[in-house]
Amino acid sequence: MDIAFGVLLAPLLLLLPPASCVDVSFDFASFSFLNLTLLGDSYLKNGTIGLTRETDVPSSSAGAAICTLPIRFLDPGTDAAASFAAKFSFSVTNPNPDSYGDGLTFFISPGNATIGSTGGYLGLFSPSGNSSGGGNGSIIAIEFDARLDVGLGDPSGNHVGLDVDSPISKASVDLTPYGIDLKSGKLITAWVDYHQNVTMLKVWLGYTDVKPKDPVLITTVDLSKHFAEYMYVGFSASTEGSTEVHTIDGWTFQAFSSAAVANTTPSVPHNASGGSWSAIPAIPMANARDGPHRKLGLGLAIIGPATFAVAFAVLVWVSAKKWLEKKANKEVFKSEFLKGPRKRPIDFKDNKEHKLVNLVDWVWRLYSEDRLIEAADSKLNGEFDEGEMLRLLLVGLSCANPNCAERPTMRRVLQILNREAEPMAVPKKKPLLMFTSAASFSMTEIVSDIEGSTVITISTQI
Repeated sequence: MDIAFGVLLAPLLLLLPPASCVDVSFDFASFSFLNLTLLGDSYLKNGTIGLTRETDVPSSSAGAAICTLPIRFLDPGTDAAASFAAKFSFSVTNPNPDSYGDGLTFFISPGNATIGSTGGYLGLFSPSGNSSGGGNGSIIAIEFDARLDVGLGDPSGNHVGLDVDSPISKASVDLTPYGIDLKSGKLITAWVDYHQNVTMLKVWLGYTDVKPKDPVLITTVDLSKHFAEYMYVGFSASTEGSTEVHTIDGWTFQAFSSAAVANTTPSVPHNASGGSWSAIPAIPMANARDGPHRKLGLGLAIIGPATFAVAFAVLVWVSAKKWLEKKANKEVFKSEFLKGPRKRPIDFKDNKEHKLVNLVDWVWRLYSEDRLIEAADSKLNGEFDEGEMLRLLLVGLSCANPNCAERPTMRRVLQILNREAEPMAVPKKKPLLMFTSAASFSMTEIVSDIEGSTVITISTQI
């Protein structure tokens, strides 16, 4: 039946054109664990991302933070590639200015487990080669490097560059003539725009939220050669014998169809200034009056409704059949449901009779009768420390408390088992299950948290 139904619906699928790249935009006013994967030494603090460890002692550190949303950058069927634009703010602070380096990156990777080495590898690359964490594409990164590494071809200890699968930049520029100091400790805002239709990448930097007129880096490059179908976006940073701290504060991103960009005027820049996009690319529409399209549309107009009617009739018949089957099994389901949740029984011999009892109830009864040690497995033949066994059984009863509020946390459990804390007080009689109407969060708090953290929009071009 499922095969026949699929055959009937097949003509309807002809009405849909091949899918192209997906338009995705998101705005992280603050960050949370719900939308990020944190790797290495990265962490969240007060709604911002820390990429390297906070320490007063020079050390080596590397971390990465990746958006959990995979983004379609390439359509393998048509080789159509996406354009993208990003805006984010970052700061590089240092409690010990005498030890500095290395830097941070904004990157696009085919894998969501991208973490590299410390030092000049910026927490993204590794001496052995690509560390993309899986996938067939390349790691594409914009590096903000605060340390001169002659072996990697750095122009200065204060530069920005484009990297592809290597910390050796394809293009780079010294930021000093532009009045930008990456080690100033100030909040710096970056804009990164890439347009596939003209294969051009531009980077702007500034100390305010207003996008500067002129970019600090502009280079012609075809990134589509390095795209995988789905890729991830994120940040990385590293230190080596340094106390430098790299922080990300706010991030907006948009990926959009390059075909749509080709139909927009070049005088309108695509950017994320002010937390919103200055232009949303228009989706090109085919001319329905063209001859071949008109004939195809007329044929589909005749076949489509008839096919849909037959498919709808089959769908109704299948639904009715399944409803009758469910109704026939209704009493069986009701009987099973009313029995309630099943408890794990144990079989033991008492007064020469075999009985099935609930494991937790049995142990709790032994505890109430001061015979808890009898719950130990008889196969152990008493070869155990009685005090440790009692401690373990009391922890088990604490974790089996019907009221979740009375159960210990996993941290407390480990402390008890390691003899770092005393076992929790366990009532002699098993408590009854109690319900409460008190909620941990109000609806207003939940909505406020959602509105204050992340807005993600996805639209598929048809």
